[in-house]
This record gives sequence, structure tokens and C-alpha cells, in this order.
Amino acid sequence: MAKKVLRRTRYQIKDKQELNIHLTSLSGERILGKVREVSSTGLSFELQVASEELPVLKDQVLSEGKLVWEANEWAFGRSVVKFVHKSESKVTLGIMFIDSHAPIEGPLSKCFKMNLEGNMAKSELEYSSDNSSLADFLGKDDGSVDIFNKAKKYHFYHNSLQKSVRWGYWIPREPSKGIRVTLTKKRSDGRNDFIVMSSNDYLGLSARPEVVEATKIALDKYGFGATGSPITCGQTEEHERLQETLSRMFRTEATTLFNSGYAANIGLISSLVGPNDLVIADILSHASIYDGMQLSQGVKRFFKHNDMDHLEKVLSRTRYESNGCLIVAEGVFSMDGDAAPLNDIVSLAKKYDARVMIDEAHSFGVLGKNGLGLSEESNLLGGIDLTMGTFSKICGTIGGFACGSKELIDWLNVSARSVFFSVALPPSTVAATNKSLELFQSEPQLLGKLRSNIEFFTSGLRKMGFDIPKDHKTAIVPVVIGDEEKLGKMYKILYDSGIYTIPVVYPAVSKNTCRFRFTVSAQHSLSDLDYALLVIKRAMEKVGLAPKEIALKESA
Repeated sequence: MAKKVLRRTRYQIKDKQELNIHLTSLSGERILGKVREVSSTGLSFELQVASEELPVLKDQVLSEGKLVWEANEWAFGRSVVKFVHKSESKVTLGIMFIDSHAPIEGPLSKCFKMNLEGNMAKSELEYSSDNSSLADFLGKDDGSVDIFNKAKKYHFYHNSLQKSVRWGYWIPREPSKGIRVTLTKKRSDGRNDFIVMSSNDYLGLSARPEVVEATKIALDKYGFGATGSPITCGQTEEHERLQETLSRMFRTEATTLFNSGYAANIGLISSLVGPNDLVIADILSHASIYDGMQLSQGVKRFFKHNDMDHLEKVLSRTRYESNGCLIVAEGVFSMDGDAAPLNDIVSLAKKYDARVMIDEAHSFGVLGKNGLGLSEESNLLGGIDLTMGTFSKICGTIGGFACGSKELIDWLNVSARSVFFSVALPPSTVAATNKSLELFQSEPQLLGKLRSNIEFFTSGLRKMGFDIPKDHKTAIVPVVIGDEEKLGKMYKILYDSGIYTIPVVYPAVSKNTCRFRFTVSAQHSLSDLDYALLVIKRAMEKVGLAPKEIALKESA
């Protein structure tokens, strides 16, 4: 349970609001009253008896109580009488709760006179980073009349987390690029240089001089912004060239561009899945897929991770209750680094008259003979109904794309709201992406270096006892710790040793699978990776964890 630090601001009850209190004394007498003020720790109320019939005295403990308003009630257990005020017309009692704290930030807040400009956080309960997580805040309905109340509650937790050893987020980078950077937050020895082990720039192209120069040339030609959406004045020759390159690479008729992979997924899924359609995805799918499904008007279903028997069960039960059906597959899962069984998914899609969309965000530039992703790895290049991908991994730039038939892309260009109602990617960004793809195609040694680095790093982890599959081929390498406190201590050791990655905790992953999500780049030298392995081993020893212990915990 969250650590609670009490604040004692009292809230008056609205003039026309009936908030009644029912109490029982230790001797069994019933006490009724009308509440006037409430705080998190107590309240005051007018007693519904004459002063000469007063059944309770100051400091007496009451056995149980509840508040009743409209169709709601809240039981608060024991309380103690703190004051009794008598006058000719009324008796006012003040009580303090013993077993509970009033939900003043939740349902009860609807009863209060409140100025939203005031700081309601004064009446809140604080949350400790030791006993809380983001899951205590995200997606929760606190029932408050103040829609900003959730932000005020989180603020307490955020401040606490920032002071803990687990905090490793939003650390600004000083002017530096590539796989070795300097950060504003110093290590314990005063140094601020780091080897980055959390970058999405798998091939190290973002800092290549040719890519930087292409960006500068496009800035001189076009200025910075696209100045409009693609359908108005945002399209340039650079955009056209990029679309043609991607269509050729993925053996499709046409391509459309998005401002990010997130924008691509929410636009594609929501525009294709209508009110009478079905969309199905792996339970470990990326948040952008979840959100695209949520924005769609269709029926949403999930299957167990990479479990084709369960996918077929879902299809057999629900497919023909809907009109169309879209199965969304991930080339590489962003937290576990494993790939989807694409051939099996495509076979089931054909059996059940469904379409397949693949998200190649983390597989484009990594998997396949030529690095074109899981569809190439599975000998399905050009045979997937809809291919989505991003530029942030393969190119080190930004943006997303979708490749498919000409008729499908024409439809998406007018129906995907994240294309139609969004300004186009800046021409300079597109020029950088074009140059990155040029280098990717002309320098196959980049892909070879990435793959040899992945093998070196995963082999080192296996020798330490981590359960990394021998056929692991992706740049995402999860190192599961399973204990958030030890994860935080290990993070500090890694940081102070100059290895920059971030701790991944609940709700991004389950509580017993908290982890480091290392990413390998073609830019890493074997010395870089060897040093990272040494630091990981040292950190494990210092916190008293062995990989075999983690494996046993996971299996349990």
C-alpha cells in the first residue's frame, strides 16, 4: 500500500448537498448527523438530538461509522470524538478516523465546495516511490470532481521517484552524437561520458556525415517545415523519392508516410477497422497497436503471446460474427526482442478470410537476408497485405510508413486521420532518411557488423547464465532482473560505470519481469560490448543476484 502523509485541509459541504453520518457507540447507541466539513483524517457534523440527550462525550471511541450521500456510502470503521460544541440551537461534534482515511480526492469530492484554482493537492495523500508504481496512477478513475486531481496525485510520486536510485529518465544529452555521448547528469566520479546501450539507432546512421550533409542541403532548398499536410502543400520531391524507394524495397505498389510509427499504427488500424469488423493482435503488442485498436470502432480481441493455437481459437469463435478481419503482427516485440511466427499467422489469415498487417518497426534493418524485416526472413516479402515500419531504428531519423496496393494506399491517404489531418514530415528529415536508406543498401557490411555484435553480446550473457535463446537475432536484448529494488541499485552501478540504459518497470512489463532493455548497434566495438558485459556481471554480484535465481523465479 502507498505510503501516506496526511494533509488536514477541511472541505465544506455544498449548501444543497445532503451528506449524512451514521455512527455506533461502544455501548451500541445509534448516532445520526448531517456533515458540515470533511478532511482526510476526520469531519465535523451536527448531531440530530437535543443537547440534553447527548449520547457521547469527548475522547470516547465509536465502534463503527459510515457516510451516506445520494446512492453512495463509505464505511470508515472506528473513530474517536475530538470535540463537542453545544449551543442553544445545535450540537456539533468533531471526530477523527482511526482505521481509514476519507476518499476526499475521489467520490466524496462531488459533495464539497471547491475552488479548482486552489491547490487541492494540500488535501491529498502522498505516494512513495518505494511502495507505488505508475500503475497506481495510469488508467485509474479516482472519481474526483477535479479532472486535474490525477496529475496532482502523480506529482507527489514523481518527486519521490526522481530522488530514488531507479530514476534514469529524461536525462538531457549535451552536444554529442553516436554511440558515445555526454550527459548533463554526472557519474559518481564526476565524469559524464557514456556508452549508449539503449539507442534505437541500430545501424548508427543518424550521425553519419553523409546523412547530416543531406539534411543541410535540404534545409537550404526547402527551409525547415513542410508547411502543410501531404494533401495540401506538404509533399516534396524528397517525399516522392522516399515513397518510391520503400515501395521498391517491399515489392508493393505504393507507400504513404506518417510523422511517427505511433501515428502510423493508430491511423492504419482505426481507418481500416469499422463498426462491424474484427481486429486481433498479440497480447504483447506495442502500445501504438493497442491505441489504434481502441480508436477503431470494431471488435477487439487478443491472443496469447505467439500462441497460434490460441489465435485459431479466437478466430474460430469470433471471425464470422464480424464482417472484415485484420490480424496485426509484430516483426519484433519491443520489450522481449523475439519475433512473431509470421508464416503461421498468414496461413491462419488465409484459412479464416482475414487480412494481415505487419509492424516491421524493430525488424526493418535487422532481420532478413537484406535486412528488410520479418517478411523477408519468412520468405513473404511482397506477400503481406499491409506493411508498416519506422525510420527511427534503421535510419536513425523519425517517421513511419505503410506499404501496400495502390488502391489500399489511396484509401489510407484520405481515411487515416493521422495522415490527412497532420502536417507532413519536414523535407530535411525526409532527405536524411533517403540518404540513410541509400547507405543501408550500398553498405551491406553495416548489417553484418550489427549481427556479429548481437551474437557477441548475447553469447556473453548466455555464458553468465542468462536465458537468451541461441537463435536470438534482434537488436533488442532483454536482461530480466525481476526485483525492482535490485534493478534500481544495478542501474546506478551501470550508470556510474558509464553504461547508459534505462530500467524498465511495471506497468511497461509485469512486476516479476522488470528488466534492462539493452539495444545493440553496429557502431559498438567489441571492446564496448565486452565492457558492458563486465559491468553487468559486476552489478549482479554487488546486489547479490545470480541469473539462475532469476530463471527459477520466472518458472515459479
